[in-house]
Amino acid sequence: MRYFLLFLFIVISSIGFSQSKEININWDGYRVFSTSSAQFEIPYFNNHNFNFTPSKGISLSAQWSENIEIDQNSIVIENVTLSDITLENLK
Repeated sequence: MRYFLLFLFIVISSIGFSQSKEININWDGYRVFSTSSAQFEIPYFNNHNFNFTPSKGISLSAQWSENIEIDQNSIVIENVTLSDITLENLK
């Protein structure tokens, strides 16, 4: 019985320390990005982590600080929701 209670305590503690992060992308029309040799009109979302490079396209990078060390092998990305984009929305 004592081992069961210890096991239960460890399981409940580990659930309490799990972390989650939610990222939403809300598309906000188009923006024009210019380089020295080209100009691109691309779909835009209002986020400080928006990145665009002509070779890779649009990307999102997110960083946040945690108070504990994170095992990179234990990270799980789940519940990703994707949607199609019409040809009219691509420029």
